[in-house]
Amino acid sequence: MSCIAVRNASGINPNCVKYIEAAENIIIWTAAASFASKAAFKSLEIHRVKIQESLSEFLPVGIKGYESTPGTVNKETSDFDGSSVVTYEGPPSVIMDIQTNPADYNEMMAKFQGGAYRIGFVMKKTGDVMVPIFPDGSIKGFLGNVFAQAPTLRPQGESFQTYKLSIDFQNVNEFRSFELVDMPFNPTVELPSRMPLGLTVRAAGSYAASDINVTIETRDGTPYAGTVVVEEIESFDSVTGLPIDSFSSSVVNNGAGSYTLTLEKDSTPVTLVTGDFVLLRVATKTSDVYDYVSGDLLVNA
Repeated sequence: MSCIAVRNASGINPNCVKYIEAAENIIIWTAAASFASKAAFKSLEIHRVKIQESLSEFLPVGIKGYESTPGTVNKETSDFDGSSVVTYEGPPSVIMDIQTNPADYNEMMAKFQGGAYRIGFVMKKTGDVMVPIFPDGSIKGFLGNVFAQAPTLRPQGESFQTYKLSIDFQNVNEFRSFELVDMPFNPTVELPSRMPLGLTVRAAGSYAASDINVTIETRDGTPYAGTVVVEEIESFDSVTGLPIDSFSSSVVNNGAGSYTLTLEKDSTPVTLVTGDFVLLRVATKTSDVYDYVSGDLLVNA
């Protein structure tokens, strides 16, 4: 099925609008996430693994509305008579008003700053998911760059806050080959209940002598009291110019949401030096399953 033909000057193709208007939610995957087949995409267990173990799937709460953005003007010249035809063919870009709580959106603001992700649209009532089907039968979602925009004032007369998420889709061919996959479960109901609980981590001082003090809270602002581990997401060793070799960490719980993280490198642990950095998160896990997980924290030595 295709929702891209010739785009109109006001924005996305109306053949595509009817599906996006019917969406009640979006699912976001990391750019590398994929499902081997339609059967795999329909498996709640496979979605659970991506949500709770690989952290490659997550979703905002709901869509309040959307705005389309103008398409790219293409001028094509006919080989037959030299006449020109102007079209608006191209992947749609949308700005979505989503409903979620402010604390979660603060984390989204930090995460979604133009990076590449894959998107699926969950349809109202049916729970069908609009995604592209690739030639090998795999499903990956629509590739796009996602920007979380700064919150605005609550619209007059509205009882809840909405937030804008801008998605610039990258591949028109994905919109030529999408399907509405009928799901054996409702993603809007089943997937959020499997999401790890969110933590917020922020620095409470500078890194010095291997240590940095941080504050860890649940997303509603309550100081966290549990045991956490540190996970390295990305790092840089200024001496080698490579990712840090043998990164190590330990955590001391000081109470009332205050923690001291010890971050070191090398097989015989030493303090990070000027120019080194670590992008990390804190989490609690049961076996391979994340129970609590934070957003990212960048620590510069």
